[in-house]
Formats: sequence, C-alpha cells, structure tokens
Amino acid sequence: MGGENVPALRDVATAADAAGVRCFFTEFGYHALADSTGCGLLCSFGGVEPTLARRWFSASTPERSALEPAFRAIHAAAKSALAGAAYMDGAYDKLYVKRHFPAFPLDLLPPYRGATEAQFARFRADCDAALARVPAQPVSAS
Repeated sequence: MGGENVPALRDVATAADAAGVRCFFTEFGYHALADSTGCGLLCSFGGVEPTLARRWFSASTPERSALEPAFRAIHAAAKSALAGAAYMDGAYDKLYVKRHFPAFPLDLLPPYRGATEAQFARFRADCDAALARVPAQPVSAS
C-alpha cells in the first residue's frame, strides 16, 4: 500500500493486525510505521537500486532517516520525468526496470502511455545524482 497519510496507514495496519494479516507499505509508509506496526516493505521505487532497498529494509530508524533524502530524490526524479501528464503505475515501474536493463521497452499497451526515451534519460540522470548522495556508512542508533 502506498501513500504518506500515516494515520490512515496506521489504521489499515491495526485492522490488518487484528485480522491476523501483515500489511506491506511502500518506502515512506514503511519508514513511518515499521517500528510501531511490524509492517513489511513493498518495494516500489527502491528497486532502482536493489542494494539500497535492502539497506532501507534492514536499517534502524536513524539510518532510514539518513537515507530518506536520497529516497525522496529518487521519487522526485520519477515524478519529474513524467510531469505534465497522467501516467499509470506501470509507466513508473518501467523507468525503474530500464535503469538496470537498457533494452527494456518503455511502451505500454493502448490506451496507456509510457515514458519516452528523453523522459527516461532525465530520470536516469536525476536518479544517478540522488544515488551519488547516499550516505556510505550506516548511521548508528546512538
């Protein structure tokens, strides 16, 4: 489940827990609620750099806080690359995959619109700049 409405996400996690179900939230919801709800991580744009996504999942709250600016910049890179029109989730997902597999197509079946190569180039440049700012060492919990 995505979004950043923490009270709503917490309500969903609480209801799911009462029903014996574990909730999975995308990066920012996971960051806000992992310690208090035991939710899982539903990797979205974190797949841009799998080792970083694994680090996010395993990190303490202070380390996730240190990594958050880079994650926000990656998220902003995708939103910025596809700004100006409505795109379905798959258009964003294809940006993330193409970063690792350059031959991966950006096209979507009609009536949906995928990103252009120029939009992908912008995403890749902004994403690479964000990844260059990732703290190299884990932040201690002290």
